[in-house]
Amino acid sequence: MTLPLIFMYSGQGSQYFQMGRSLYENNTVFKDSMIKADHLFQEMAGFSIIEQLYNDKTTKSEPFSSAISSPAIFMVEYALTQALKEKNIVPSLVLGTSIGEFAAAVTAGILSFETSLLSLSKQVEVWEKYYNSTGGMLAILHDPSLYQSAWLKDHCELAAINFPSNFVVSGTNENLLEITKKLQEENIIFQMLPVSQAYHSSLMDPAKEAWLQTVKTMTINEPIIPFFSCEQSSLMTSIPYTHFWEAIRNPILFRESISILEKEQPAIYIDIGSSGTLATFVKYNLSSISSSRYFQIMTPYGDDINSFNQLVAYLQK
Repeated sequence: MTLPLIFMYSGQGSQYFQMGRSLYENNTVFKDSMIKADHLFQEMAGFSIIEQLYNDKTTKSEPFSSAISSPAIFMVEYALTQALKEKNIVPSLVLGTSIGEFAAAVTAGILSFETSLLSLSKQVEVWEKYYNSTGGMLAILHDPSLYQSAWLKDHCELAAINFPSNFVVSGTNENLLEITKKLQEENIIFQMLPVSQAYHSSLMDPAKEAWLQTVKTMTINEPIIPFFSCEQSSLMTSIPYTHFWEAIRNPILFRESISILEKEQPAIYIDIGSSGTLATFVKYNLSSISSSRYFQIMTPYGDDINSFNQLVAYLQK
């Protein structure tokens, strides 16, 4: 049986400087797609994403500017998708999480590349003008039922459930600091995500109306490739423009989404995101008897071109 290919698109928290650089320097289609996107973005926003993303003086460990994270994530995921398409590797279904739903929607034919990038460039201005809260996101390695504890639930909001022992919360920096102290007391492992905003929380709400204006005029088509949203935890055939706000505002139901897909049939899950985390999440969601496979291409370790070539060889054999 030939397994269907599922392209997975990650969002905020997956970004880092130099992401995709190995592909940029060694894959012509990836590089050309990045340059195409960057030229268009410069026309809209007046500055280059590539110049910042691949600046030799900037290391992967440095904080990533929230002002460019969304368009940068979109550009890298779009470029990798084009590189795979050039090798005749196309998805049977796309799965979007958070801001990654923009790139997933372009792959599915729901949105055009140009209007998506235009919307993301306008969103940069919206966040700078309307988002005034200092907040962040915290991944907690524990059963998600822990969120029901008063000391946690009363001080943050549930942002994502990734697998049976991993969930994410969002909140103010002050509250997250108190939460980390409690987690340390309880010997619970946690990790702050590399974001400077509390995505998937009510702290975003002051920017809602202005943000929706950035997507309201976009032409939204019916998908030509099945589109699975982790915000809805379901396939979507009719997508209202408000969905692209809900995708970054409401919790990411990744564990539930993979469970639903696995009940249909096994698949080959390909992580299109820059960090490879969605492939890891899939790993911890699969049952011991599942025949599904999962692959990551881009990671902070920088072996992207080799991972890309190995995946292509595997799928073409």
